[in-house]
Amino acid sequence: DVNNNPANPVINVRAWGEDPATAGALATAFLRGVQAEGVLSCAKHFPGHGDTSSDSHLTLPLLAHSRERLAAIELPPFQQAIAAGVASVMTAHLMLPALDGERPATLSKPVLTGLLRRELGFEGLIVTDALVMDAITGRYGAGEAAVLALEAGADLVLMPADAGAAIAAIAAALQGGRLDREQLEASAERRRRALAGLGAGAPSASRPDPEAAAQPDQALALELVRATLEASPRGERPSQPGVNLIRLDSALAAPFLPATAPAVAKPEAQGWRTVLVEGRSPSPWSGLAEAPLALERLGPGPVLLQLFVRGNPFRGSANSAEPWPAALRQLAACGRLAGLVVYGSPYLWDQLQPLLPQGIAGVYSPGQMPLAQAEALARLGMGEDGKQNIFTT
Repeated sequence: DVNNNPANPVINVRAWGEDPATAGALATAFLRGVQAEGVLSCAKHFPGHGDTSSDSHLTLPLLAHSRERLAAIELPPFQQAIAAGVASVMTAHLMLPALDGERPATLSKPVLTGLLRRELGFEGLIVTDALVMDAITGRYGAGEAAVLALEAGADLVLMPADAGAAIAAIAAALQGGRLDREQLEASAERRRRALAGLGAGAPSASRPDPEAAAQPDQALALELVRATLEASPRGERPSQPGVNLIRLDSALAAPFLPATAPAVAKPEAQGWRTVLVEGRSPSPWSGLAEAPLALERLGPGPVLLQLFVRGNPFRGSANSAEPWPAALRQLAACGRLAGLVVYGSPYLWDQLQPLLPQGIAGVYSPGQMPLAQAEALARLGMGEDGKQNIFTT
């Protein structure tokens, strides 16, 4: 997907890039690496979900672009993936009137058979996106959706709302002549060919053992983390430690943030108190639009904001409703903003970075893992030995 719409609530940081060239180049590099190790890869969501303003998990998005626009923006990365030998393509639950004014792409023969199979020459597996999503279930029964997907040219039907009903409907459609047996046999053959190719590129015995291979992998990981960090100038040292305010979706679903994670351990080593904010949990919020943080609940001292934010396609908002711009202004206005680190969302960083007052440091990292945390805090001035303050003197 070409995520050229920053307000997209479903693709967001799940895309490789915001222009066709970037998305195509990185997607094909990834699929070559994956398939070289004997794993089937999948290009999704065909013919392109990057410029939608609604979430297909919740509703049926409309992409009202012309065929010429689709050929210029949405289709090129898929064409590159097909040329690179991608094993499968997943469909998108969205309406494209320029291609089919009646049915969403997942259930559209003009899209799957006409465009993907015939015009683009894709010979691999066509896989539906999950049919349990509201874009489909809100309009079609589980059985009818499965039959329509196969009629349209899909090879694999993924996650129908009712598997039993879907199987029964497919069997009835085949017996009644609605589904063509030769077409289904061709789909079964594509599946057999795909499975037969699994493991063909798997590591051989002559390759290095995992422990030996880990060292260059770790070096590359460090290089990538450092290359993708963005930072504003370092800030001034606070007169005292304060609150290390960490935002995350859920402490129970945050493997990147164990108790020893740098985002927690490094500030605490300097006397900062960690406060966790889980999404829109009520404890730190005042309910006021212009001053959303209840500062008396946080306790005294300067506040270091560390925000772990990524697009959440099942939320339909990509966390855009959280009042962090107002919170940052509030802290800056009362002189309590010590610094900012954004992990994950370039959109939130682009929104907050211009709001940083002069002399207040900020760092952005697309990664959220401990390595990224350590490097981000190092950019704020915290050394590996933990003895340096996270701010300049």
